[in-house]
Amino acid sequence: MKTLSDTKLLLEKIDRNILRLLFDRIQICSDACEIDGVTALREAEQDTILLWAEEATDHGMDEVQIEKIAQNVIELCKTESD
Repeated sequence: MKTLSDTKLLLEKIDRNILRLLFDRIQICSDACEIDGVTALREAEQDTILLWAEEATDHGMDEVQIEKIAQNVIELCKTESD
């Protein structure tokens, strides 16, 4: 049986992975802006939100909440890439 301490460690590992992946996404967006320009990334935003919503539905997650998270991630990438 897992203890609260075990659960906390697992959640911390997941959180670190999420943050690492966000950092990777920001770097890729920044590189893409240099190559393709900001306009190309902005055009892909809706596709990204739709992808997240579809994946959320496939995993039984709240589509509306996941869309909000996707929008926040996109905004984070914009802010960090500029």
